[in-house]
Amino acid sequence: MGAGRLGPRHSLRFGDLRDWHAIEASCPRCRHVARLRPGVVQAILARSRGGDAGNIRVSDLEERLRCRECGNRRDNGFTVVTLPR
Repeated sequence: MGAGRLGPRHSLRFGDLRDWHAIEASCPRCRHVARLRPGVVQAILARSRGGDAGNIRVSDLEERLRCRECGNRRDNGFTVVTLPR
């Protein structure tokens, strides 16, 4: 997949993301936004689930998000963004 064409959000897997991508997680309660590096998240998921996390869908992360600022776990969302190279 090209840099500008990541495919449908629900089918995007961590293995599809590259160094120039980031995941921006946002909290609707306090409006906090955090930028996560996919490689770091993938490594954490691999440790918690065992094995290779490259086949885990990025959308599976959404239900596990917790805001660092207010602790909210409901309706948090994310966007995959392309970083400047």
